[in-house]
Amino acid sequence: WAAEAMKKAGQENVRLEPVMVPHWVRGKESLTMIAPRPYEIPILGLGGSVGTPPEGITAEVLAVRDEADLERLGESARGKIVLFNNDMRVTHPGEKWNYGTAVRYRSIGARLASEKGAVACVIRSAASDSMRTPHTGAMRYGDAKVKIPAAAMSTEDADMITRLCARGVVVKLTLKMEAKTLPDAESANVIGELRGSTWPDEIVVMGGHIDSWDTGQGAHDDGGGCVASMEAINVLRKLNMRPKRTIRVVLWTNEENGLRGGTKYAEVHADELANHVAAIESDSGMFRPTGFGLECKDDERQAVAADGPRRPEPGDAVDQSGAEHRGGEDAAALDQQPIDLGRPAIVDFPFAQFANHVARDFAQGDQIVAPIVHADHGRRQAAKHAFDLCFRHGGVRAQGGQDVGERSAIVIPGHFRESSGL
Repeated sequence: WAAEAMKKAGQENVRLEPVMVPHWVRGKESLTMIAPRPYEIPILGLGGSVGTPPEGITAEVLAVRDEADLERLGESARGKIVLFNNDMRVTHPGEKWNYGTAVRYRSIGARLASEKGAVACVIRSAASDSMRTPHTGAMRYGDAKVKIPAAAMSTEDADMITRLCARGVVVKLTLKMEAKTLPDAESANVIGELRGSTWPDEIVVMGGHIDSWDTGQGAHDDGGGCVASMEAINVLRKLNMRPKRTIRVVLWTNEENGLRGGTKYAEVHADELANHVAAIESDSGMFRPTGFGLECKDDERQAVAADGPRRPEPGDAVDQSGAEHRGGEDAAALDQQPIDLGRPAIVDFPFAQFANHVARDFAQGDQIVAPIVHADHGRRQAAKHAFDLCFRHGGVRAQGGQDVGERSAIVIPGHFRESSGL
């Protein structure tokens, strides 16, 4: 559909670039409290988890907050189902967003629990509340010697079980999961371009990720970002505003559970990576756009980006502290480019908050020497909403709305003034 939509809009060089991706199947799953009372607990297996035996795993629960708690209790975890109850609280303007802390236990909780002899791992959903609709997400075993099944429960059920354990009540659960990993399957990155008029071989790559978790519809994470990126170059084309450099929209596959789309893009386009001027991603859900974040390898340029002029709209309640406004994991400064843009791109734009997938969807490690930009849609300002709407059965398409998506599509081309030479 995305490729056909870009062809219909008149974009150039529209194509699918094949990518082999992990094929994980959820299957049926359940969690039942056996003691102190019968109680069915909604769960979602974490992406990449192994399954349980057909009869399930029945064991007592050891509730911990974090890794330090688990380490302190040591042998108490052996033979237990470990529950990591690390909350992702609602954040307000000026507060540090704690998604990274909470999601750590979704990522590596099973490995940590396995090292202590646990038989399964359950985590509190990485959301501020979930109304008994748990949230899934990726996990990884790393170098774990024993792989144990891992699932997420709702925030409310995690708190309930933790309170029971704190009062000395023995909580016993039966976990059943049919999860399994099949051989890799073929997917694709979707690519379309608005070719540059003067330096067509110099590229600004932008987009979102086209994959989503099986339990939702992917509207916020990241269908909205994909459509906004597609519409951004459509707006420019309709206005006959052809940039001097090529703007390449890439809808990456497999961001959620493998990052294969980003790494494959780097592999396929290895010969032209030095000509990439900037990498731009929209992956914060479809809320009102509030600005951009920029990440550079060069510390001086990063400082300029963080402290640059910011012009929030009247009434904006966003955290303007520049120190935390970084756009991804690892990118390079503009002065490492063969193109002299004079100064880092987008410094004149308001900085707000941004997400955590930016550089990963573009490439790994030091392969790319381009600034990484993230279009923000108020994720920290609306952090409660972003992850209360994603990765779950209750995630709906209606949130956000067409007007917000249209504003996002209009805002994104703004910083092309620097990076693509409008």
